[in-house]
Amino acid sequence: MIDTSLSKLPLHQHINEPELVFAGGNVSNHPLRGLCKYGPYSLDLKYLSQISIATLTIKGQENILRNIIHELCSLRIIILLT
Repeated sequence: MIDTSLSKLPLHQHINEPELVFAGGNVSNHPLRGLCKYGPYSLDLKYLSQISIATLTIKGQENILRNIIHELCSLRIIILLT
């Protein structure tokens, strides 16, 4: 008989969020906070100083996503001023 107890994976495991690198070599594990506080990584390269966001959503959730994008666009002015 085969011992299957050795092949069982735990039901869940905590994985820390990765640190993301932003302008100036600053790091954050939160993408939106990092972008707002430091700017995109490419800012130091004088290339792509603005970011583009692509989205996917399920049918019926378009308005929720549209509201989030609208909110992010309204933050753009604040991000550029800070």
